[in-house]
Amino acid sequence: MSSPIAKVWTFPSSSNPSKTYETLLYTDGSTSCNCPGWTRRVAADGSRTCKHTRLVDQDRADAESLSHKDYAGKGGVTKAAKEATKPKSPKSKKKEEESTDPMSKELNTLDKVWESKRKITWK
Repeated sequence: MSSPIAKVWTFPSSSNPSKTYETLLYTDGSTSCNCPGWTRRVAADGSRTCKHTRLVDQDRADAESLSHKDYAGKGGVTKAAKEATKPKSPKSKKKEEESTDPMSKELNTLDKVWESKRKITWK
């Protein structure tokens, strides 16, 4: 079951002025759009994004949309909900993997030891 809709924006098409697209923000912080960019492109991890959903994530959608409607009232979507649904960057994924892998922890410790030994200068 999907989450209730918190807010809807209407954006003009950049290629055809007679077309408009709707971008939805759900109460759990996730977004969707009916533009070709969102409906046709899927990242390797299964996530989707388009220029309209990125505007929502950047809090610029109100200024750049033709219109918007708030369905959530004052409660809206929490920042924590937005952060939880944002795709993780490759760096944060790597850090997450390293923190759970015991061998990586051991190698990181060895790297720190070598770094500290390199700082010693011989006179």
